[in-house]
Amino acid sequence: MSTSQTEQRVSHRGAPKSYEQRGPVSRGFSWVPLIVALSAVGALCLGWRIYQQVWAFSTGLDSHGPDFNRYWLTLAAANMLLLPTVAAAVFAWTWVSAKRLPKELTREDEGRRLWTLWVLVAMFCFTVFAGGSYFAEEDATWHQILTRDTAFTPSHDVLFYGVFPLMIYMAAGIYLYARTRLPHIYGGKALPVSFTLIVAGSALLFFQVAMNEFGHSFFQAEEVFSAPLHWPFVIFGYLLAATFAIWFETLPRVFELARQERDLAAAATSSDKPAHAATAPAESATPQRESGVLH
Repeated sequence: MSTSQTEQRVSHRGAPKSYEQRGPVSRGFSWVPLIVALSAVGALCLGWRIYQQVWAFSTGLDSHGPDFNRYWLTLAAANMLLLPTVAAAVFAWTWVSAKRLPKELTREDEGRRLWTLWVLVAMFCFTVFAGGSYFAEEDATWHQILTRDTAFTPSHDVLFYGVFPLMIYMAAGIYLYARTRLPHIYGGKALPVSFTLIVAGSALLFFQVAMNEFGHSFFQAEEVFSAPLHWPFVIFGYLLAATFAIWFETLPRVFELARQERDLAAAATSSDKPAHAATAPAESATPQRESGVLH
């Protein structure tokens, strides 16, 4: 084997793989953003829960108590001011930054954006679980044990003014990201069925909370969990099942990107085979092969 042929093979093995050869990681898959995203939502929910644990029974049982306004109206005001402010900033950045993106969408960029969309959907699902399961059950338990004398109870300050608005902001933000980053899937004038149901469910939740507060204040006590005023929350849960449709809409595109990468990798491999086969007779015919030295 000649020295030039040896160097060519070594450089071929040591060179970094092209995008088509790197596999699923090059399409955007990574556990890091998923862990960071879920940890952020989990930390926020845990912070709310620790706040309740520390001050709910000492200052949150009587709305006329000296510390009620300090601990619970302040928490409600903070949720109603900080969450929409952060959401508005994120929405503005998503919309403005989309105008600076290149028109050509590479496979690598598309794969990364698809994975980011899935991470955002996972964040939304985790928030729905925290709000619709844990904090909602907590609120029902609170009202079955304690008398409700205000709309700003320790459980409401987290559920109605924290977790539920966070779900609404996330639903709108995910659609905005999908529309600006994946316009070939979610662009155009038509609104996808998946996001239509999710946004409609979020809007229903907003009005249902208002109707729930009005009804419990004037018509019906809240000690019964199966009260008719709570029934529309079930419809909200059914509408949010459309979240799975986002995965169903984007998964075929992920398979298509994977197929393209396999085809390109196979084409690159087949193009290398003739060159290697042509050097095989020269290697077998080299007289100095027995000495173990390549000339």
